[in-house]
This record gives sequence, structure tokens and C-alpha cells, in this order.
Amino acid sequence: TTEGGSIEDCRKRFRPLTNQKVCCTFLIGDGTHSFGDFNSLEEAAVHLPAAGGELCLLPGLHFANLTLTGRHNVRIHGCQRRTLVLPRVTSPSAPIFTINDCQGIEIAELDLASAFGPIVVATGTVFSDLKDVSVVDCRMLAQSYAVRIRRAEDVVVARNHIWMLDTTAGKAAIQVRAHR
Repeated sequence: TTEGGSIEDCRKRFRPLTNQKVCCTFLIGDGTHSFGDFNSLEEAAVHLPAAGGELCLLPGLHFANLTLTGRHNVRIHGCQRRTLVLPRVTSPSAPIFTINDCQGIEIAELDLASAFGPIVVATGTVFSDLKDVSVVDCRMLAQSYAVRIRRAEDVVVARNHIWMLDTTAGKAAIQVRAHR
């Protein structure tokens, strides 16, 4: 330049349009510090194909009360220790995740906190309707239940750190009624 100095490239970098596929079906941002295909976990889940997919929560503070019913092969994960999910302000005592009669559901690598209710509630109408449910590598702070799974087959709850609030409404960190 005639003024001297260096030129700074301020363009935002992104992968070529012909190479946009990653393992995530949809990226979910918090709408403040991170931005993805959606800024709502519930909205992203509605757009998943019937065959399932992967919902990746980007770093930040997310609010959700997601209900999955009759879904298959859905993986929900975040950036470990950088993705915090709380219940929505409008329904603080509702579970962050409600899973009904689903198969192949995994919740992983999230920080989850609920001061007024449970975090994960999964229920099968009969044992064979809720199969292959995993909650792994999460950090959870809950008031009543961190993980409550009823009438399920092939359940994995592993490598989680769970803290319970010491209140009269407190139940159990993990309650599972399952086969295998």
C-alpha cells in the first residue's frame, strides 16, 4: 500500500462448498457465541432424517427440553467441558432430554445441569420399545434424577460425573430398570 504496513485478511475461512460434510448431521450453536445450522436443539432434531443422525452442540450455553419419540440412531454430543445444556427458562422442572420408545440413542460429552428437575428421562412402553440407550462421558448436576431409565434393553450409563443437589426433592443420581 502507499501508506505502508501489512495487509490483514479479515475474511472468515470455511471449508470449500464441495467439502462441507462432517460426521455431524447438524451443528447447533448457542446463538450468541457459536452459530451452526440451527441455534435450537429441538429445531435441529425435528429436521433429522427418519434414519437418524448426529446432532453436534457447539461450545456455549444451550437451553433445551428435547423430546424424542419413536426415533432411531440419534447421537447428541458436544465439545467436552465446553458445551453446557440447561432446561429452558419456561420449563425449568421438565427434563432436558425425554426419550420415549426409541432405539440407538446416545447422549455424550455434555455438561448438563437442572436445578429443578431431572436431566435424562427415558421410558419404553414395554422393554423392547426402548433399546440401546447410552449416556456417556457427561458431567451432570441434578435435583431429582440425573438419569432415569424405565423399561429398556441394552442400556449403558458410563464414565459420567454426577452431582446431586441436597434437597428434599432429591431422588437418585441414576435409576435404571432394564434388561442386560
